[in-house]
Amino acid sequence: MALGILRCSVLVAMVTVVCWMDVVSSCPSSCNCFQDNYGTTVQCQNSVISSVISGLPINTKRLEILSAQGASTLSQATFDGGNIGTINNLLIQGSRIQSINDNTFSKFSNLNNLNLTHNSIRSITKNAFAGLNRLATLDLSSNDLQQIADEFVPLIQLQNLDLSSNSITSIQNGAFSAQVILNNLRLDSNKLQAIHGHSFQGLVNLRKLSIRNCGLHSLASDLFNIIRHLQTLDIGDNLIYQLPSTETFQHIPAALQHFIADGNQISVLVRHQFSRMNLLTLDLSRNRISFLSHASFAECNVRNLYLSSNSITGIEENAFASLAPQLERLVLSKNPLRSIPLHVFDGLYRLIYLNLSTCSLTKLEDLQFQSLQSLRSLDLSINSLQYIPKTAVSKFINLQELGLYGNEWHCDCHIRPLWNWLKGFVQGILLCPIGATAAKYSNCKTPMCESPTNVKNLAVSSLSKQNIQACQDKDDQETMSVGVIIGLALGSMAVIILFGILVVCICRHRHGRPLPAICTANSTASSHKEDREKSTTPFKDMDIGSLNESDKDFVVKRYFRSMENQPTSVASYRGTPSLSHKEFDFDGSCPSIHSVNSVFNGPIGYESTV
Repeated sequence: MALGILRCSVLVAMVTVVCWMDVVSSCPSSCNCFQDNYGTTVQCQNSVISSVISGLPINTKRLEILSAQGASTLSQATFDGGNIGTINNLLIQGSRIQSINDNTFSKFSNLNNLNLTHNSIRSITKNAFAGLNRLATLDLSSNDLQQIADEFVPLIQLQNLDLSSNSITSIQNGAFSAQVILNNLRLDSNKLQAIHGHSFQGLVNLRKLSIRNCGLHSLASDLFNIIRHLQTLDIGDNLIYQLPSTETFQHIPAALQHFIADGNQISVLVRHQFSRMNLLTLDLSRNRISFLSHASFAECNVRNLYLSSNSITGIEENAFASLAPQLERLVLSKNPLRSIPLHVFDGLYRLIYLNLSTCSLTKLEDLQFQSLQSLRSLDLSINSLQYIPKTAVSKFINLQELGLYGNEWHCDCHIRPLWNWLKGFVQGILLCPIGATAAKYSNCKTPMCESPTNVKNLAVSSLSKQNIQACQDKDDQETMSVGVIIGLALGSMAVIILFGILVVCICRHRHGRPLPAICTANSTASSHKEDREKSTTPFKDMDIGSLNESDKDFVVKRYFRSMENQPTSVASYRGTPSLSHKEFDFDGSCPSIHSVNSVFNGPIGYESTV
């Protein structure tokens, strides 16, 4: 049994060697041939195509020709006389091909993949691809095509078409009408400037359309009426300054999952711009957006949102509220934010990745990340942070990635939460930059103190408790000093006020004047007068004592006091009675009864019998 197995193994090895020798012996000059599980692959360089074709081994599956000689025009004769019927993958690159004539590939009956990239193709006849009934992928990128008409009519099985990096300025209506199963169309880096829905008639199964860097200023309103099953739309690196209206976007395919519009000139997101969209990816990075309102993403579901490299300076606190059920990745890096509202991340319980790097942040609010229950990656690198609040540091426990490099850590008592965390963290979670900036942040895994000067360039984790406590002592002293100053100021003011009142009282007492009362309205005048009269000691006069006891009116008192005891004096008086209005009563506007000129100045007699 074992001997039989051994003999079979030897036989297989011998057959393999013979086949390999046959392949090598029949390999065209200037080519390399090798065998794999998929058949024979032939790789040639700087060869004449016709010579390569005539010397192909049997069962060749893949033919690659680089920098072919004398191949400015491809025709049917170019591929005559060889074993090309088994080839399913043909690549001719960098060969300066300029034109392709009718029926050039008609004998490639099993060809599945045709790559003619990096040539100079400018002309393709209508039937150039006739006979390629099984062709699924065609790459014509990096050529010099200027317009698309009916070149692809024979390619009814085409699924992937790459026309990027040409000079295409126009696409004829119905140019792709025969490609009913086309899934992927790339038109990047052309000179289209404008594009219309009718150019894509027939592409009923198109899933991905890429029109990057084509000088587009806008999207045609009928584009989404034609392409109904689109899943990915990439319009990045154009000159679009405004996205289609909300009404136009309402016709966007329900199947759309990736909308990429990075590198444009979009400055404003209108209200409900993405209403009723259910996206996996929304990329608006590298635009000119300056503000995010609560209506920017209203009624929209997005899983990955990219807003980096804009001009965002303000974000409303509920700007991302409607995205809460789906949002898992949020990139806000390279925006001049400086600060972030406290509740801007509230409700984002599914957020896993948050990038706030290079945002000129000077501080983080307490409880800033409180709602981010699922956060696993946080990038705070290249900001101006001096410390991180304790509640924010508490979120670091669940992180798998954290970027802290490039900040301005001020190592006093406020750095204590970060200092405590660095004492026990897993160093592998700290992120480091890649590429050109890697050398600049060589200490990316060891946050360094930037200030005060006594700890500058020390690792935060190496600080002593004395370094951290010093700030607290200073704060306590400053607090006490402020309290003492305030107490002294209030005490001094109280002393000055009391001293002023005392001086006024003494001065009035020396001049025999009481402190003035405040005159109120006439409705209360009588009450003031009554109070004053009640507090005045009744006038005592033995001769008119009975009147003083029964009458409190001063006029009556004055009247009797002014009487003369000698009736003869009354007879001898010759003056004219007068009533002065120069003095007024304290409580009213009537002539004062206290004035010496306000009563009759003549003598009045009275008899003791009264």
